[in-house]
Amino acid sequence: MSQRIKIAYLITELDIGGAEKCLYQLATRLDRTRFDPCVACLSGHGAIGEWLETRGIPVHYIRANTWADAATAVLRVAAILRRERARILHTFLFHANVVGRLAGFVARTPVVISSVRVAEQRRHHLWLEGLTCGLTNFITCVSEAVRQHMIRHAGMPPGRLVTIPNGVEAPSSLGRPDLVRSSLGLRADQPVATIIGRLTPQKGIDDCLAAAAIVARALPEAHFVIVGDGPLKGELEALASSLGIAERTHFLGWRENVWDVLGASNVLVSGSRWEGLPNVILEAMAVGCPVVATGAGGCGEVVSHGTTGFIVPTGDIESLAGAVSYLLREPSEARGMGLAGREAVLSRFGVGRMVSSNQALYESALRHN
Repeated sequence: MSQRIKIAYLITELDIGGAEKCLYQLATRLDRTRFDPCVACLSGHGAIGEWLETRGIPVHYIRANTWADAATAVLRVAAILRRERARILHTFLFHANVVGRLAGFVARTPVVISSVRVAEQRRHHLWLEGLTCGLTNFITCVSEAVRQHMIRHAGMPPGRLVTIPNGVEAPSSLGRPDLVRSSLGLRADQPVATIIGRLTPQKGIDDCLAAAAIVARALPEAHFVIVGDGPLKGELEALASSLGIAERTHFLGWRENVWDVLGASNVLVSGSRWEGLPNVILEAMAVGCPVVATGAGGCGEVVSHGTTGFIVPTGDIESLAGAVSYLLREPSEARGMGLAGREAVLSRFGVGRMVSSNQALYESALRHN
């Protein structure tokens, strides 16, 4: 049997998030007769790192937390690449992309692949991505919208960018959605709109709350669930209070597993101002929950407007509220859209397809190196 291809993954952190879940899916689902993975993380321990280690995948922690540690991080990652005899380095997230490209150059790693997972808005990020992209063989983008954004705004060469969307699979069980509702004091028939994401400006949760206030006036029994944590938590709680919907808005904080919350929801709402391809939209559709999302990033590449949910203009609070109100008022229509979304997302955005696309890219890159 030929020797397995050693592949090293590098990521900025290993707390639970979309990029981290994608790395976990890739590393644990690779064809282990052909590939031998290890993982390096620029920061410290996280939940995903523990999951990887329980699956027998080595995880190296660099513990570089500031740009002042960047040079040391490059050398440490290069040392790991040499020690592991990695033939492929695949990086995730901005800081890991930049450090990994330099480390791959220092270690003379044959193939370096980076991933761009958001339509980046920060100019210095775009500049550094564009400056160092020549040190890669390929750059994967989670949506065609992200690919086009990086061509236009970071000056990346189109031939080096490959679109490989995220993957998702439906869970075998939704847990106990009924317990989620009962814990919030809600009846089984009360309409629930859910927002899931980090509480940061990017996610537009303030717009979602403004839309929720409009929905609340039209649907007095509607409740709103927010799952996630972040720097805007206090500000968003104060906003809910000022809008008069505090008693109907439930901040659940961070949750490791959101399947039961999605199972208890009538609609998932995404108000993002910029995006890549949100995992939570795929997860909602996988369990038959219809989606109302802005057209940020690749959201419109997943949600079929009027068939599996609705796409509204970014920042258009009235349209966001109108679409959410419609789905909460028309439960049979919402169920139909949810079922159509489940069928569409599992056929087009399955984990297996995402893994096989990456494996094909790895082998192609090695052949042409």
